[in-house]
Amino acid sequence: MQIQIFLGGDSAGGNISLGLLSHLAHSHPHQEIPELKLPHNLRGVCLISPWVTFDHTGAAYHRYRESDFITAKWLDSAAGWFTGDSKTDAYNQPLTASADWWGDIPVNEILVVAGSDEGMVDDIRTFGQKLTVRHFYFRGDEDWLLLLLLLLMMIMVTVCSGECDDGDYATGTAYCCYYFEIAGVYETRPDGNGGEIVVG
Repeated sequence: MQIQIFLGGDSAGGNISLGLLSHLAHSHPHQEIPELKLPHNLRGVCLISPWVTFDHTGAAYHRYRESDFITAKWLDSAAGWFTGDSKTDAYNQPLTASADWWGDIPVNEILVVAGSDEGMVDDIRTFGQKLTVRHFYFRGDEDWLLLLLLLLMMIMVTVCSGECDDGDYATGTAYCCYYFEIAGVYETRPDGNGGEIVVG
């Protein structure tokens, strides 16, 4: 029986998840990193506010500086801790990879979400657009529900562990949501009445 494997990550965890997808599709050239191949595709990947670039100069960092406690300055420092002496490349900066690079990733479905008022949101949208060039279209069925359940579980963990010293939370409850499956993208936004609308 085929094993159904789901992969998920939040922020830097999303970066690592994308690094793993890159390695599965394009084995890392470093000689100490062993090749990794799966007998079949991952069933799905859920990425919450994935950290897709170490360039934190985008307009959203200024636009949402009052609503996102994670600042560009802090992320610049974190990028140094994260990479150490390693060079930056498509494996640790997913946004720098071409759309063709993501055409061979071994996964059936991807869910990408970002806080609507967070600094990384524009970079995450740009990354999502790269995925749509080669890959994924929206489909609403029971598989979507499985990914949504995973998303909700991860959000619960994030909210429960993400309280700041001053009692504020990192981001609001509004999320930009992208769901992809092996050539288009749908984005959901709050409709102002407690529900959501699909746009795109």
